[in-house]
Parts: sequence; structure tokens; C-alpha cells
Amino acid sequence: MFFSLAGLCLFVYYLYVRHLPRPIPGDIPYNKESARRLWGDTPEIRRAQKTGNFRQFFHDHSAKLHSSITQVFMFPYPKPFVLVTDFREAHDILSKRYREFDRSKRNADVFGTITPEFHLAMQSRDPRFKGNKELVRDLMTPGFLNEVSAVHIYDIATVLVDMWALKAAQAQGHPFSAHEDLHYVALDIILAAAFGIPLEQSVTEKQYEFLQLQPPAMPSPNSKDDPVVYSRAPVPSSRMSLIEVTGTVALAYKSPFPRLHHWLLRKTIWRRTFAEKEAFITNEINKSVERLTSENKQQNRMRCAMDMMLLREMGQAKKESRTPNVNAPRIRDELFGYVATGHDTSSTTLSWITKILADNPSSQAKLRRQLHVAFAEANEENRQPTVVEIIEKPAPYLDAFLEECLRITKTIPSILRETLTDTTILGHAVPKGTGVMIYNHGPGGQLESGFGIPESVRSTTSQDSKDRVGEWNEDDIGQFRPERWLQRKTGAQEYGDAQGEFDELEYNAYAGPFLTFGGGPRGCFGKKLAYMELRIVLAMLVWNFVFEACPPELSSYEGIDTATVVPKQCFVRLKQLL
Repeated sequence: MFFSLAGLCLFVYYLYVRHLPRPIPGDIPYNKESARRLWGDTPEIRRAQKTGNFRQFFHDHSAKLHSSITQVFMFPYPKPFVLVTDFREAHDILSKRYREFDRSKRNADVFGTITPEFHLAMQSRDPRFKGNKELVRDLMTPGFLNEVSAVHIYDIATVLVDMWALKAAQAQGHPFSAHEDLHYVALDIILAAAFGIPLEQSVTEKQYEFLQLQPPAMPSPNSKDDPVVYSRAPVPSSRMSLIEVTGTVALAYKSPFPRLHHWLLRKTIWRRTFAEKEAFITNEINKSVERLTSENKQQNRMRCAMDMMLLREMGQAKKESRTPNVNAPRIRDELFGYVATGHDTSSTTLSWITKILADNPSSQAKLRRQLHVAFAEANEENRQPTVVEIIEKPAPYLDAFLEECLRITKTIPSILRETLTDTTILGHAVPKGTGVMIYNHGPGGQLESGFGIPESVRSTTSQDSKDRVGEWNEDDIGQFRPERWLQRKTGAQEYGDAQGEFDELEYNAYAGPFLTFGGGPRGCFGKKLAYMELRIVLAMLVWNFVFEACPPELSSYEGIDTATVVPKQCFVRLKQLL
């Protein structure tokens, strides 16, 4: 008995020692206390989670250790991951050294919980990756975006304008919550782009019709700062299932065992939700196949991303003399991945943008003047700008305003990579198989000046591209200032010397650090679609409304960590212009 107990104690002690954090040899800074305990840095991360923003830990960790490269210990993994906050090093890793770094296995595990056959859930060396990218390669071409995606975006944005015009009239100067409206607008846009869901079936259209019959709950007229509360029309269960399945990624992101944890819940309490999501996709694919194979040429024209993928599969099947596999897992997962990654990111960013508009009235007014200049015919005719005008007319301040919003917003401030070989980061040896987190809102990133880093510790590719991207002024790096993205056109004599306010200006995408969409071969696949969506919705909103300041108690910039960092409060107070 004694020897059995002693053996058990020794085994437990072995497991304890085996799972203690093992710092990477060398001098990459880390929390010494964390390295001496089984839980590593997890207690500090848990404390950050209680505030609703656990990603703040990564900023604070780098600041505390006063270094742009640090080690973080996550229980139950004895190996640390490397945290990088310096923009130049991050840009070098993503864009120049992609043969040394790939998307991390952790990233694949997280997204693989809902879309195992989606290219985002694959590392680049995965044999499936090349075929999947071929399947979706046309979805971000100018032709598809301009002729298909832009029309869907504009239609939904127009309904949002009509709905908010109704709300503004009813609210009579009171603020109202905006996040839910924007959440469903983004969902409707991505479902229309992905599956060709008609406008009349959109959640936004149904909500607009509902509000015309359902008066809001008005607060006391004594205070214009009290928000109006609007009821919501029932949302179809199929749409809710898509939202809920996407939301389960947040659990996987925070879990030490994402695949196992997610699998257990998917087989139990989430079973019906996942089944309903699958039924929705099957139904839409069947409708598309029926339409695309119809003898009616008007019926079988391409309307959405699903059509593009199915036509590609049908064409390939014909070449290979086989039956098309229209329900292939990779087609289904690419479709759902397109929806999942395009929905939350856009809705969250739009929510942050509405707050920025209200809190920067001079920039908002300048943006409106730019729109009136860029879409001069629409302004003279007192009408809405067309979708073609919005996507084709040059408007440098619109580009600058949007880019500054994307720089400031907290939607997804981190990027995950993994080392494919023994390598170095900022002069520090990092072994093969090490996870790397790039946190672009930390010291040395998009919003904060960093620590002095000698050029000699940077890679050759980093040194060679030193001047490719500018640097932000330390005095205003944390402030919202769209002008930082503008420069004089070549040949302009003096800033602002032309007759028009914007005549001698042009947008400079390389003005300073910016990694919101990542970079390199594995940067954000939907970047072009996201820019188009945000540009159209932003232009339509500013054209039609003045966003007035909301009271401080409704204007917090605190974020809530879900799959993205959602603003804790998102209210608007609108004054209609048209």
C-alpha cells in the first residue's frame, strides 16, 4: 500500500513538473513568477477576462516587461508562445518571411471547429489548401465584386437608411441602440453575397416593415439623453442558427482544448443549432442548382458566391466526366466560412464607426463635404448617390476616414502564426513549432509608439523595406485623425492651394503602420469585400444623417470579447438630412 501511494505521488509530481512552463532558452522576456507555476500567465488572463476584454492582457504584458517581444505561458501547455507587438517585425513576418511562418495550428483548431474544410482552418502546407483557394479565387475579383456583391450591399444599405430615417423621426432627438441593426445589416449583406438571399427576405427589410406598425417605447420628454427602445421582429430560426454557430468560435478561441471542448458541446446542447445550419446550406444549394440548370437563361445567370462555386464544380465535373458533387464538404464549408468570417467582423467594425462619427463632428462634417464633392451630380439633384458612383468616384478623404476607423477600431487586434523552422525574431532565437501572436494594438503597433529596437537585430528583409511604410507621429498616434492618410498630389505647390478643399489630395495606403487585415499570402481573404461594404454603408449613412453626440453614459469605448471585440455600448442620435 505504501509503495503504491508513493508511486502515485511520484507520478503526480512527474506530471506536475512535466507541465511546468518551459521558457524558450535565451533572453526573450517573460514573467518570472508565471514560469514557476503550473498555471503560467493564465491567472492574469482570467482577471482580464472578468473585465470583458481579455485581449487587453497582451498589451499590458508587453508594457509591463517593456519589450516588443515576450513569452506567454498558457495552461496546460508547457511550451510558451511568443508575443510580438512591433509593427515592422510583424509586417516582415507576414509579408516577407512566410516561408518561415505559417498560420498557426491553434488557428486551424479554432476555425476547424465550425468549418474544417474552410481554407482559413488550414495551414498553407495542407494538401487541401491549394484546391480550396482555387474554388474561391474569383470571389474577390473586381468584376464579381462590382457586378454582384456591390449591388447586394447597396440594396441592404438603402433599407438601413430608410429604417433609420423612420427611427430618427420617431425618436425626436433621443438616442437609440444601433448595434443590433448593424449586426443584422451585416448578416443580410453577407447572406445576399453568399447565397443570393432576396432583399424581401432580409432581416433588415422585415424589421423595417415591423417598425412601421409597431411604435417605440418613448422615454420621458424631460431628458433628450434617455434612449428610445424599439421592439424587434422575430428573426427566422435559420438566421439565428448561423449566428449562434459562428458565435461558438469564441468558446474555441478561449478553450485550452478547442476541438474536444467544441465537439462535446456540438454533440449535445448545440446539436440542433448545427443541424439547422446544415439544413439551411443544403436548401440554398439545392435552389441554386435548380436555377443554374434551368432552361430559362434569365434564371440561370450567376447571382452570388454560391453560384460561382457551383458553376466551377459543374465545369470541372464535366471535364472529368463525372457527376458534380454540389454538396462536397469543401463547398459547404467555404460558403459558411465566407459568411462566418464576413459577418461579425463587418458588423463590429460598423458599430465602432458609428461611435467614431458621433465623437468626431469636425471629421464627420469634412467627410460629408467630400461626399458632396465626389458625388456632385447626386448632390445637385438632391438624390441618393448610386452604387456605381460610390464605388468608382475618387474620394480621398472617404478612403482616409475609413482607413483611420479601421486603424483605431478593436475588432480583431491579433494575428496567429507558427514557426516552420528554427528562426529569429528581433534577434532572439525561436525554435521550430513555436506559436507566435502578433498583437497590433500593443507597444510599437498601430496605436502606440514602441521601444527602441536596434536595426542590427532586425532581419535583412526588414532592414531592406524600412522606408516602405511611414511612421506615425508619436504626439497624436492614439488620436483619430484621418488626415494622416492624405498627402499632396505630385506637382502640388502647397497643401490646400487648389480651388477645392480636396483637389490636391490623394490617399496614401502606406502612410504608417496598419495591420488590421494582416498581410502577405495569408492575409484576410475578404479584405476587398470588407472595404467595399464599409465604404458603401459609411457613405450612405453620412450622406443621409448627422451623427450627433450621445451622452457619456451611453458612449463608453469598453469592448466585450466574443469572436471579435464588440463595443459595450453602441448608440446613435441622428438628424436626418434628406
